[in-house]
Amino acid sequence: MHTPRTHRAHTMHIASLQALVDINQALSLDEAYCQAYTNRGNCLRKQALHREAMEAYSKAIELAPHDAKAFNNRGALALK
Repeated sequence: MHTPRTHRAHTMHIASLQALVDINQALSLDEAYCQAYTNRGNCLRKQALHREAMEAYSKAIELAPHDAKAFNNRGALALK
């Protein structure tokens, strides 16, 4: 039986997976879309896939070295 807390966590997990599918689709259309890599990192971080999230943030930074959000997210993840 699902408690409200486990149901919410499951719902968030499903939403994160769907977001990741959409972001990966965006990247298949435009491999240089740096914001999509930042968003991908955010989704992966929420799934506790920290190494993969770090790679996504690093790719965003490689594509757009002026992207403050990607640097910030990568730095925050490094603190975990």
